[in-house]
Amino acid sequence: MKRGLALAVALGLASGCVLFTDLGSFSDGDDAADAGTTNEASSETDAAGSSGSSGSSGSSGGATDSGNDVTITPPCMTKTTGPKVGMTANAMGGGKSWESISEAAGAVDGVGSIAPLNATNDESGFLVVSNFGFTVPPMATVKGVTVTITLRGSSGIEDDEARLIRNGAEIGSDEKAGAWPANFATRVYGGPTETWSEMLKPVDVNAMGFGFGIRAKYDAANGTGTAEVDSVTMEISYCE
Repeated sequence: MKRGLALAVALGLASGCVLFTDLGSFSDGDDAADAGTTNEASSETDAAGSSGSSGSSGSSGGATDSGNDVTITPPCMTKTTGPKVGMTANAMGGGKSWESISEAAGAVDGVGSIAPLNATNDESGFLVVSNFGFTVPPMATVKGVTVTITLRGSSGIEDDEARLIRNGAEIGSDEKAGAWPANFATRVYGGPTETWSEMLKPVDVNAMGFGFGIRAKYDAANGTGTAEVDSVTMEISYCE
């Protein structure tokens, strides 16, 4: 366009005429290309701006972007206290009394607390073992309670009830199993993901009064039987 304008001015001067012209009417044939280039550049700029706006307001992978502050919540790590031995034993509730109750506390030693039962007095009271010495962090979430008990019973002896005990009261679900073994053996109640239908908190399991209670029964029409408990351990699974 500049070359065409220069030629027109030169011709006008040569003829002695005053030349009035609209500069927009001159074209060197590249105007369309120039306009196309300008439009493409404008479109690219708009697209880049739009993309930038979209990217800054997006979110990804569990992260929250608000005012350029990104918060990522770490996964909950499951831990365990390891098995702890109950150091206190006592009896509660009705039924046949347990004898030598203290023998159910502490580590396995081959001698347990016993409950002599028969067809008439066929159910024992609760034998409760507690004081496990847990120190679960106060902000942790309790995920499960595992109880391991060393016991034995003569023919006809079986679980009547098996429950968690909190401050002298039965709580949660009954996890009773079946017949007791004739010789001392371990039996597991609950588990690392079993809360016994309770919303347990660290303050609950850390308390000295938190424990496990078991009630035995004699399931026979006649004769006698003896239930015996040597030791109880408990393990708390938690998340923090």
